[in-house]
Amino acid sequence: MTKKATVTVSCDLLNELLCAQNKIIVNYKINKGKHIYCGRWNEEINDLIETYNQVAEILNIEKMKLIPNN
Repeated sequence: MTKKATVTVSCDLLNELLCAQNKIIVNYKINKGKHIYCGRWNEEINDLIETYNQVAEILNIEKMKLIPNN
């Protein structure tokens, strides 16, 4: 069985990560509109959301919500 490593990360670094991600999101919003289709094909966006939500969980802030297509 593999042991899980414990990792310590600076809160300032996490804040910088979220700020950088927010800039990407704002850019997408400006260029693509209010919602972005994040189908399975769009790994870049899905990775961004997953990373953001993991950091949000660590910092105990609101996670991004996915809006299902009807």
